[in-house]
Formats: sequence, structure tokens, C-alpha cells
Amino acid sequence: MSDVIKFINNALDEWYKSGKKTSPKGFNLKMLREDGNFDQIEFYYNNPDGPLVDNPDWGMLPIMKANRDETKFGPNKDQLYDTDQISEADQKDIKKVIDLASN
Repeated sequence: MSDVIKFINNALDEWYKSGKKTSPKGFNLKMLREDGNFDQIEFYYNNPDGPLVDNPDWGMLPIMKANRDETKFGPNKDQLYDTDQISEADQKDIKKVIDLASN
């Protein structure tokens, strides 16, 4: 699993732990839809060429979270989030935003 995918998965975990209130710097997570099978989350991010803004909306990834074991993702159906399908281009942009936010 790439560092970007780990970052996104950890950000989602922390967002849920915070009661859906805390997003990492350079990113904004929003709940779009919830049901018994899935949550649909919109993962917004800043322009990778900067500067960072308070309410990022340059790019957005829709991410699903499985709410039951039989709806999990991944090759072994063991992942809560469907982040394994994020494109290389999006991963590169998100990596740039992560680097911007860490400076």
C-alpha cells in the first residue's frame, strides 16, 4: 500500500474518531451519504501547486466506507475504505499537498 493510501486511510480513521469534525491540513472531508452498507465520503484537497487554503476544493475523491463485513473492499475483502482504486495521478497530486502541508 502506498504512503498516500495509508495517509488517506489514516485521515479517514481520525475523521471518524473526531466525530467527523477534524480533517488534516490541506484537506477537507465531508459526508455525502450514509446507509447500513456504505458511507460515501467526499475527500477534497488543495491545489497541489499551492498555496494552501482553509477550504480546499481544487480536487475531490469520492470514497466509500464499508459498514458491514460483507461490503468490505480490497483483494481479500479486508479493507474498510475503497482507496485501493485511487489513480496514480490523484496520488501524485495528494502527495504534493501532503508535502505542502508539512512545511
